[in-house]
Formats: sequence, C-alpha cells, structure tokens
Amino acid sequence: MLDDLANINIGPVKAFNIMQTLYGGFDKVGATKSDCKNYTRKINFKDDTLKGLFWADECAKRNFYVFEDVISFDATYRHNKYNMVFVPFTGIDNHNRNVTLGAALLGDETPETYAWLLRCFKSVFGYEPTVVVTDQDHAMKRAIEDVFPSSRHRLCMWHIMGKLSGKVQTPF
Repeated sequence: MLDDLANINIGPVKAFNIMQTLYGGFDKVGATKSDCKNYTRKINFKDDTLKGLFWADECAKRNFYVFEDVISFDATYRHNKYNMVFVPFTGIDNHNRNVTLGAALLGDETPETYAWLLRCFKSVFGYEPTVVVTDQDHAMKRAIEDVFPSSRHRLCMWHIMGKLSGKVQTPF
C-alpha cells in the first residue's frame, strides 16, 4: 500500500493517516522501518513504533541555504491525535518574514531524541547553522551542545518576556 500511495505522490504522513483510517488505528498499520525508509528523509523507529519523523522538502532546503544564519526550533506540547510533539524549524528571510526550514514529529522530548533530530537536520542540510534560538528547554540545550558544537545557542526573547512578569514584580 505504501508503494501505491507513493506512486500517486502521497507522502508518508498522509499515507500513514490513510492507512490508520483504513485499518482502524495507527498500531494496526503494521509498517516497519524498512517499509518506510524510501518515502521520507529521516524516520526513527523503536520496536516497530514511530518515534521520530523529520521532513524537509526542496523549498525548505533552498530557504536554509539562502537564510542559514539563524534558525529557531520550538516543540509544542502533544496537541495532535498521535500524542507526538511537533517541532518546526524556522528561519528569517531578507524581509523579516518566517520561512520554513523543516519540521519533525517526536515521540518524546529527551536530549537523545533532540540529538537524533539535530543529526537529521545536519545530515539533510550538510552543515549546522550559525545561531540556534530555542526556549529554555534543558534537553534542547544539551542536544545543541552535543550535535552543533560550533553553533551559538541563544534563548528566545518572546519566551523570556513571557516568563519575566512572573519572576519580577513591577513597583506600580
């Protein structure tokens, strides 16, 4: 079925969604790592369970090569039906607009999983970015230090300002 869906240009995420619907659950799809390796850039399986998926298309690669100086990545809490964390990679173009550099679905938020993700990023794009901006997640920080040793890690001002009011009382 994966072959048939790939032949009509349906990517792995949509293919899994279709198969999940047809078979009555993701756990009943029955796909293994070897079944999927030809259809997406990077997939991480453990015990035949999807643990991580990294995606970057040609447009995302072009964006990185042109606007590679600073990237941001941030993990959202498990707000999807698969209970996986969505992690978009974003850059800034010459007009100060966001550009997508890639995206991932992760099974957890451990330093090892983030390290896997950053190794995928480096493998796909060929090199690490100059600056990486994240929130204050310790697992991300450790993974960046391990996988992107020459990148500068900076904290996101939006996250800092959001936490500031709870940490500092104003005199008014």
